[in-house]
Amino acid sequence: MPHKTLLLGLDGLPASLFNSLYDGGQLPHFRETFGRGLRMRRVATAFPTDSKTCMPLIFQGCRVADLDPIAQLFYDRSKKHFNFAWDFLPFSHSRNRRPPVPSILRSAPRTLVIGISEASDAGAYIPPFYTLLGSFLTPLAPRFDSLVFRAIPRLLARYDTVAYWSVSSDHVGHTYGREAMSAALCRFDEKFGALVAALPSEVIVLLISDHGNQPVEIAFDPARILRQLGYRLVRDPSGERDVVMCDSLLNYAFLYTPGNPARLAESLRPRPEIGLCAFRGPGEAVTVTNRQGQAEIRTRDGRFRYTPLEGDPLGYGLTRPLEISARDWLSRSIESRYPYAVVRLWQVFQNPQCGDLALSFDNGYYPEWTITLGGRVKARLPMLKFRQNHGGMEREQVLTVFLGRGPGIPAETRDHALIEDVYSILRRQFV
Repeated sequence: MPHKTLLLGLDGLPASLFNSLYDGGQLPHFRETFGRGLRMRRVATAFPTDSKTCMPLIFQGCRVADLDPIAQLFYDRSKKHFNFAWDFLPFSHSRNRRPPVPSILRSAPRTLVIGISEASDAGAYIPPFYTLLGSFLTPLAPRFDSLVFRAIPRLLARYDTVAYWSVSSDHVGHTYGREAMSAALCRFDEKFGALVAALPSEVIVLLISDHGNQPVEIAFDPARILRQLGYRLVRDPSGERDVVMCDSLLNYAFLYTPGNPARLAESLRPRPEIGLCAFRGPGEAVTVTNRQGQAEIRTRDGRFRYTPLEGDPLGYGLTRPLEISARDWLSRSIESRYPYAVVRLWQVFQNPQCGDLALSFDNGYYPEWTITLGGRVKARLPMLKFRQNHGGMEREQVLTVFLGRGPGIPAETRDHALIEDVYSILRRQFV
């Protein structure tokens, strides 16, 4: 008989916050459950750091280059459509999608998945909380957690695996900020302790997250900046200074232009709102630039070469080229402001949906909200405010955690890992 498995996901959980609470004894039930299990203290996620990008890597084993869609919002050049994950007129336009990618929970008849659309091919599936009740009903998210937690012991009596994705931490962080998120995690820990106490000791328990989260303070309008720089925001670009901008509510944007992306990046890099600009440079190179300098990224035989051209935009303390493996870049950059950025920036430009220019906004800044209507019209909602956000390459947004305990789960602590490692662990459990 297979071991029962409980998989819990906490959306938007920053590693620094979780580790400080866990190590400080403020999450006693997590610590009691996972103290002798597997703990990945800092897991580097993908760019953009949003669920639409990161979840397929966790549950489907996708490469960033193959993601469709690549993120919450991108631009279809052939159809001249904005493709937004939550279009306010979702049936007014359509596009050809690739066949669905099977998940690690596919066709498992004794598996129940709640809130993970990337694993909707499991035996039983319930859509996400925000689909059922609305994405802005933040106070309802913890109550939904409580409802599901009370039901899990009975559900595990019927199913071999129950996988539940909670958005309560992410929603609370966006709406109320860091302190509220910390308090919400402590309350979640109490509910988790009561849940684990009601389960048999041999149940495998996994806790995962898809990305981090970071405090923000200043909202700005990226479109206004582009207009001030002399660019024209359009949906059908034709001229050198025409730009299609895909920004939504998160800390990144894709820009599409028939003009010179290097010139556009040079115009944007002095702005305080811009943390990183990246674009495809000469040949296969990816160029990254900001106020701290400019560098070039290339790859060869599985190794990634970072060449500072002016200063050191990623802050790695390099003045000469360095060519090392992806894992070595993770180890070398894990403490930096932009961990694993050399690899992630290269990967995102291998996806044909990526813009000509990718932006990561600076610490403390976030874009005014935009919505799309039917893939053709973008509208701004400047009255909506965030206290925390994610999507960019900043350290707090990139790093999250993974914990596990039970039969087949190694008992060890790893200082750093990749989100692809989480998929490997889940695959061994479920496939």
